[in-house]
Parts: sequence; C-alpha cells; structure tokens
Amino acid sequence: MPFRNGPPVRDSGIMHLDEAQTFMHSLNRRECMELLGTTNIGRFCANIEDELIVLPVNFALFEQDILVRSYPGSKLSAAAAGMNVVFEVDRFTDDGTAGWSVLVRGRAREISVGGEVVKAIAVPLKTWAFREAPTRLIRIATTSVTGRRFERPA
Repeated sequence: MPFRNGPPVRDSGIMHLDEAQTFMHSLNRRECMELLGTTNIGRFCANIEDELIVLPVNFALFEQDILVRSYPGSKLSAAAAGMNVVFEVDRFTDDGTAGWSVLVRGRAREISVGGEVVKAIAVPLKTWAFREAPTRLIRIATTSVTGRRFERPA
C-alpha cells in the first residue's frame, strides 16, 4: 500500500502513517498477553501435510500459553506432532478506525498427563460451535508474541 507522504516515520515505537495522524504502535509481550486475555476466539494456523490451514477456535490463557480444546482432527494432528504453529487474534472497531492484532508463534502439543490435565480442564473455556465441550486439550507455547495497535481519525 503506498503512503501519501512517503514511507512511514517511526517515533518512540509509534509509526505515523500519514498526515491524517494514523498511528501504528508495536506492542510488547506484556501488552499482547493482556489483550489475549480480553477475548476468547482466535485463529489456529498450521501446515498439515504441506497444506496451510487456518481455523477459528475458542481459546483461553493457561499459564501464559494458549489453551485450545479440540476433537480429533487436523488441529489435534498438528498438536500431537509437536509442530510449530501460529495463533492470531485481532479486534477492530466497527468503523475500522482502531484495532489491534496479536500473533503468537510456538510449538503445539497435546496435554495428556496428570496434573497438567487437571489444571487445564479447570480453565473456563467455553465452546461456541458445539453443545459439548471437546475433551482433547492443546497447548501452544507462547515462544514468540508480537502485536500492534492502530488508530486513525474517523
């Protein structure tokens, strides 16, 4: 996307995108984790058999990682294989003048033993697509967490 007055200018972590004062701000890990805690639907992204998949899922934070419940299938396949995955969450105003996006990169794995299962089951994670909550648990390590927030005048 071309910018009206040349390339963006950075000033103390804030990027000014044009003369109309559109701001894009890089978020630190703490800010990203706080935003992740404000919502419960994200996108699980993985490469399964050389095919990229992106799936909407319910999630919750679990000991600073992402927790997803799943039925057997592609999400579980990625987790059981210990694959590196991407998890994305964003929110925007209806008029598109403000919003944020957080991207998590990390290894996914199925939670299947002892105390970790008990703790994960206790996390309040509701399903939106099915009446019964899936029983398989997937944990995505928050190895890399990046994000940005933007705002522009209406």
